[in-house]
Amino acid sequence: MCGIFIVINKKSRPVNIKQCKTGLNNLIQRGPDWSFYKQFDKNIFFGQTILSMTGKLQKDITQHYSFSKNFFLVFNGEIYNYKNLAKEYLNLTVNKNLTDTKVLSCFFDKIKTENINSFLDGMYAYAVYCKIQNEIIISRDPAGEKILYKFEDSKEIVISSEVNAIIKYLKKSELDSEVLKTYFYTRHFSLFNKTIFKNIEIIEPGAVLSLDLKSYKFKKLSNVSLSNLINEKDYKKNSKKNENDLAEELHYLIKKNLKEMIPSGRKYASIISGGIDSSLITGYLAKFFDPDKLVFLNHVGKDLLTDYIQDFEKIINFKISRYDIRLQDYYKNLLKSLKICNSPIHSHSFVGQLIISEKVARKKCRALFGGEGADELFGGYETYRQKIKNYKINNSDYTKLLETKFLKKNKEFYEFNNKLIKNWKTSLSHYDFIKNKDEQYRQSMMLMDTLIQLSSNGLRGSDLMAMNYSVESRSLFLRKDIVKFALNLPIKFKINYDKDKLMNTKYLLKKVFLKIYPKKLILKKQGFAGFPNETKKFLKNNHYAHVKKLLKIKNFKRILSTLNKANEWKIINTETYLSKINKVKL
Repeated sequence: MCGIFIVINKKSRPVNIKQCKTGLNNLIQRGPDWSFYKQFDKNIFFGQTILSMTGKLQKDITQHYSFSKNFFLVFNGEIYNYKNLAKEYLNLTVNKNLTDTKVLSCFFDKIKTENINSFLDGMYAYAVYCKIQNEIIISRDPAGEKILYKFEDSKEIVISSEVNAIIKYLKKSELDSEVLKTYFYTRHFSLFNKTIFKNIEIIEPGAVLSLDLKSYKFKKLSNVSLSNLINEKDYKKNSKKNENDLAEELHYLIKKNLKEMIPSGRKYASIISGGIDSSLITGYLAKFFDPDKLVFLNHVGKDLLTDYIQDFEKIINFKISRYDIRLQDYYKNLLKSLKICNSPIHSHSFVGQLIISEKVARKKCRALFGGEGADELFGGYETYRQKIKNYKINNSDYTKLLETKFLKKNKEFYEFNNKLIKNWKTSLSHYDFIKNKDEQYRQSMMLMDTLIQLSSNGLRGSDLMAMNYSVESRSLFLRKDIVKFALNLPIKFKINYDKDKLMNTKYLLKKVFLKIYPKKLILKKQGFAGFPNETKKFLKNNHYAHVKKLLKIKNFKRILSTLNKANEWKIINTETYLSKINKVKL
């Protein structure tokens, strides 16, 4: 993995190289192996920090130029199919010196810019300086595994892999309290294109943007969405298949894709939580490959699956390293997580992801396999089994609007709600070929959660937390052909209502799980463990002063006494951030 940092002076004045390097150096944890920068026309700074994961480490900037030298690339991510692309389209020799960076840079010589993302299978964010066209191309992967932030004012544009690098470069930041309030509108902190800082935005997943270097105007060239993989013919064809054939197909896809994801010559680890997703991936890695480390995080007194870890260990015949975490450890890493995000953390799962990343980094592992995406794609949440009363609105617990009674509706509330409504209508339209309204609705819920909740929460945490320790997070379930398989899998293979409660969710995925483990290890879903609400003890006697001022709530003391655990955690999370990390005046 790597870090991208770009500065463009819109007044055509020379950039301050020392200041630019300060921003770039703030991303060194994302790329400790090497860093470089390139200046174009004096007013453009392109910088990158590098964590070498493919090919032999080459401290050679020519890797970032296309064949023609007309395109210069900075790139963060992993293109898993780069070897096939090199052979099929570039006539390049595949050897240990070939990198996905070189393949992607040369692709701009061969393929139209707006079409490039449709060829890529991986996780990526990139920016390309185009000499002849006098423009810069910026893009992210459709799932949103890799992120890009953009700051813009009348003088300059700054683009970065992390928001902290932008703030370090600017030497200032202005909190947008109205955006911060949107944290209370959904279950987790689901930001679309905004951040909690004024003038800093998030580039949309899958979007390909061009920046004209004369007008300094952005233009969207194309957008590759995961929803593009939905195919009516494939869906109907799968409806006629039996579950055993589909299970075999998924079994094949898992093995094939994992093989392509194993880092060559680098150590890697895998998380095993006792849940279906991470345990399935870990089981395949242990059975068919040779991981360097398997890790289990035990939040003492909170992880209900701890007693079963030995059973998993015996079946896969592989030692699982167990780490016991207590409240003090959790709080210390909560503070680190808040600092890395520079916002309230989007989900309390970030803390566990940070701890695991630190543990595997100590063992020199450079990649970490997790189970992100499986719940949304294969029907793992109980919310997908709810009784549907109104087919016009989205009722997923993860992306529905929460009208919190103690908050006044403001401009951001209505804007946020309109985005949710628009996305819901779009999700329904992608499955409009399904005649059964109930099935269409449930598939649309899963798609909505995949496109919004997964990108904003699960993937944001896995990237930021892992990269803080120079570890690359990898999710099997977001490989292109597995996503396509899942999006075109009929609902009966995801959720069902039979008497066997253990098989009520993620039905087909659990059938594949049984190829490795016995049924007794299909355990009741727990969710992320930890001590989020218990961390309020560390706030001592401040009575949530910052949150009270932010939310402008009357009778705040009475409101606090009526909060459920979810809203209490949001207040604790926000207060900890505002009082301990970003000490700004509201």
